[in-house]
Order: sequence, then C-alpha cells, then structure tokens
Amino acid sequence: MAEMYIDEESMRAHGCLIHRDSESILAHWELSGKYMTDIMEFCIPKRVEFLGQPNATVMERLAKFEEAGVVVAMAPHFAGFSRF
Repeated sequence: MAEMYIDEESMRAHGCLIHRDSESILAHWELSGKYMTDIMEFCIPKRVEFLGQPNATVMERLAKFEEAGVVVAMAPHFAGFSRF
C-alpha cells in the first residue's frame, strides 16, 4: 500500500507505505528509484518513521537519510497480525 497526503496550505506532504517485509521495501525502492529522483528535487525530507524490524540492507539505506540530516525514527513490532 502506498498513500500520499498533501497539505498545500502548509506545503507539507506525508507518505504512508506498508510493506510485508524488507524484501518488499527493497523491491519498491528499486522500481521507484528513477521516479523518486525527480520527485525529491522538489522535496526536503524532514523525518522518516519506520515501524518494524528492517533487515541490514534496509538499515544501510536508512542510514543515508540520517547522514543527510533526516530524522529516522524506529519502533520495533510488538504485537498484532496482518491480512496480507
């Protein structure tokens, strides 16, 4: 799932992406990479919130956000279920 929410008045956008696992995230990044480069020309990321336990490859990519000054917040999964 990928949803975007835009508040034009405050010039803020929020994206909500739900992935089943780290491999799904990596596949998404691979497919969307060429488009995101163009989009990011107009965006200044401030914060990335990550819910769950990503694998080492995803963590390496998230570290690049931190290196660029973006706040990366993590919360490990505690309980629940999914209907994927």
